[in-house]
Amino acid sequence: MSRRNSAPYSTKQGSSLLPHSDASRPERQHYLDYLRALLMFMGIPYHVALAYSTQQAWIVQSEERSALLSWAAQFSHTFRMPVFFLIAGLFALMLCQRNPGEWWRSRLVRLGVPLIAAALLINPLTMLSSALWQAQPGEVIQTWIGMLQTPGEPWVSHLWFLIDLLIYCTVLVVLWSMRDLAPARYVAVRGAEFLDRHVWAPPALLILSGFVSLASVVVLKLLDLNSAVHGMLVLSRTAAYLPVFLCGAALILRPDWLTRFTRVHKGMWVVGLTLAVVQAAIQWRDEDIYRIGTYFLMPIVGILFAHILMSAMRMLCNTASPMVQTAVASSFTVYLVHEVFVVYGVLMFLDTGVPVLMQFVILTVVTILLSMAFHQWLVRPSAVMRLLFNGIPIRRKSRAVEHAGAAPATPGR
Repeated sequence: MSRRNSAPYSTKQGSSLLPHSDASRPERQHYLDYLRALLMFMGIPYHVALAYSTQQAWIVQSEERSALLSWAAQFSHTFRMPVFFLIAGLFALMLCQRNPGEWWRSRLVRLGVPLIAAALLINPLTMLSSALWQAQPGEVIQTWIGMLQTPGEPWVSHLWFLIDLLIYCTVLVVLWSMRDLAPARYVAVRGAEFLDRHVWAPPALLILSGFVSLASVVVLKLLDLNSAVHGMLVLSRTAAYLPVFLCGAALILRPDWLTRFTRVHKGMWVVGLTLAVVQAAIQWRDEDIYRIGTYFLMPIVGILFAHILMSAMRMLCNTASPMVQTAVASSFTVYLVHEVFVVYGVLMFLDTGVPVLMQFVILTVVTILLSMAFHQWLVRPSAVMRLLFNGIPIRRKSRAVEHAGAAPATPGR
């Protein structure tokens, strides 16, 4: 295929696959911002529910358990982070096209700094709560110091998704840098034409993502690389969610793909909901057959649920709202700090006799309010705190501004 006779990354329909131009890039839609923020806020009821789960141990655990909350946590776990990764992939390719190298370096700051800050400032406090819950009164400090001296999952806890995002962004930049290679152009063009020509191709690709996820996990298991860095990096989970992230990035390659993906298809809604229930029923079981099913379903349920939520939000929530924008602006901070409020709230409710569901509601609402207050009162007014918890670089005043005594504008997210 010569460049002279065929435009790079074009299809018979004439829709560009965007290798060099931003002309056909989809405009940033409100519903995508709202959905991304909603998924971050959903981490609060999910972690509160884990404290009362009958299926999974967590940082602290109430003596009172709830099968209902356990199932709610399991169900939300099937789609919350996969859908978040798909939207992250969509925004990632949208933003990295102009200068991939510069964009990747900015991701190191925007994701890496909050990762390190929250790991060092927030997670030691959650480890203290675990020591208070587990240890005898006279052994709490000793137990806590032992936790602080031991590298492992508690240092990462709910921050694992930032590590995975850094890995995914690196993969995306490498793939995007190969776009001008003749084999890559050929595969992109022929692949797009194939998807347009055969109605069964997208469902087949969806099923293929499940097999890719499962095969990746099997290979990592055989190589004894299921986890790394003292369990702080779960490579099997990273591999299972990678197809979802790349699916989100692929939606930007053609303007009509995102439009078609966010159009309501009732049959896909039924299939997505059904498979999510199946995954929720098997994902915490230890038998190999259930683990195989879980890893196979992870990207499939994630992509299908992304369609469900994105099509619903596009239909219902695609207009600007100052109140929602405030929630969107605070969502990253809220997710980083919320665990502290949850774990100590659970400890405060121990032996109180308050009904479990009432505890769940109170903890969820109070945690949301305290986390948003943390952002509004401590993070938003301070350039240093915005750097630590939002990864927004500190911008120096220009000399002219300094001499004029004017305050610098708040850096945008």
